[in-house]
Amino acid sequence: MPGALVSGRLRRGLVTRRRDPENRRNHHVELTDGGEAAFNRLLETVTAFDAQLRSGLSDKEIAALSDVLGRLCVNVADPAGEVTS
Repeated sequence: MPGALVSGRLRRGLVTRRRDPENRRNHHVELTDGGEAAFNRLLETVTAFDAQLRSGLSDKEIAALSDVLGRLCVNVADPAGEVTS
């Protein structure tokens, strides 16, 4: 997680950060209880939105959509497999 993202979440009390005692160049970032609660609220929202998006579509239609979207991603990927803008 890039530093600016971690710093913002630290200020909001969503994560803690501590140095790895075995390799001080590394940091361990963990969710706090508040971060866990925020994650669970977000997960509920995302799950409900996903269900809304998929409503009225059959499993076959969802599979076909997934296939087409995957092929579109391949079309815009560079040779190293990274998506280009």
